[in-house]
Amino acid sequence: MKRVVLVYGNPDNGKTTLADRLRDEHGFHLISIDDLYVQFIHSVHPLVDMPALGGFIAQHYQTMFSRTGVENVRGWHAHIQHTILDATTQHDAVAAEGFLLFDCKDRIEVALKEQGIRTFQIKAEGLGYVMEAPRLTVRDVAGLGLV
Repeated sequence: MKRVVLVYGNPDNGKTTLADRLRDEHGFHLISIDDLYVQFIHSVHPLVDMPALGGFIAQHYQTMFSRTGVENVRGWHAHIQHTILDATTQHDAVAAEGFLLFDCKDRIEVALKEQGIRTFQIKAEGLGYVMEAPRLTVRDVAGLGLV
């Protein structure tokens, strides 16, 4: 069964750490939403590109890009969704991580579930991981959907 873990949360709360461990210890294919955003802005919206974009992704998105228009934001969300769906054609376990999932994770989850892909939203918070209620370990997250 295909499965996707969407790891979101505020900066410096452990999103990348969890995703890296899922990749390195449990064989997940990793999609860095930050890297995807930098590539997207560079190729699709060069007018709002900047040299040090990688260090200011959250601020750039919230103060510049999200104000360029709802159609541009929808295009970005569609790009994330397409990238994740494409990864599931080649990998049974995919982890997508990044702050920028915060405003599209629910829509992406619905789209993935419509394709029969089990999807789990994990919030990185205080260097721990939360899904609905209890705190989860890396092993808990890696085992989601296996039963």
